[in-house]
Amino acid sequence: TNEVGKGLHVVGYLDNICQETKNGVPILGKLDQIRDVVAKYKVDEVIFALPVEQYKKANQLILKVDDIP
Repeated sequence: TNEVGKGLHVVGYLDNICQETKNGVPILGKLDQIRDVVAKYKVDEVIFALPVEQYKKANQLILKVDDIP
């Protein structure tokens, strides 16, 4: 399908700066809490939206959750 997000159920997002809901989507914690959030909400897919200069951070976050069943 060409519709972005079709079939996805967004449970929330992680943000180190903002502490408010955006477009009705709740903040579930900060980036360093990714492992706990993914496990708690039984997340199947994680979508990263980080600035290019934080590419290394994305790799670190992936490693934190890669082994969660």
